[in-house]
Amino acid sequence: MGEKLPGMATGGRLEVNQAAAPLKSVETVYLLAPRENLIFWLFNLLQGRSDELIVWLNYQSKPEQTVEVAHKGNRQFEKRLKDPKKPALAMLESARGLQVAAEDKPGSAVLSKVQAFLQRYPSQVIRLVVRPERPHLYLRLNLRVMQSITARELLEELRDLGI
Repeated sequence: MGEKLPGMATGGRLEVNQAAAPLKSVETVYLLAPRENLIFWLFNLLQGRSDELIVWLNYQSKPEQTVEVAHKGNRQFEKRLKDPKKPALAMLESARGLQVAAEDKPGSAVLSKVQAFLQRYPSQVIRLVVRPERPHLYLRLNLRVMQSITARELLEELRDLGI
């Protein structure tokens, strides 16, 4: 846990390497917008950045379907859609400025769980990825609008999201 946070970031990191089932490990990082320097703070706000929570989860069994979620214009999302080395993803109906793409896996419950999560937290999600590769779940949340849920509630929501 001795790693430094990137750049001028203020925040913290928590790692759990032996999590309770169905999780195997959990890592979270929270990054706070630079409030000490008004210019950097305003620059971040103008770019749409705010306080963030980043979560990486590994489940004891890998998810059977890949689902990707991002805001329109997200470069990582666009790059993933075009990657010929990974399973093809189909774009799906989405709401509130989010894009959703999923691997075609009939019978998988992963997509419906992700869609239910997005219904509850549409303005909080910046990026969400569920996939068979590690980390099984990657999530970036806007902490500024995430104040309606506790850390325990969030972890309970994410516990079964990818399985």
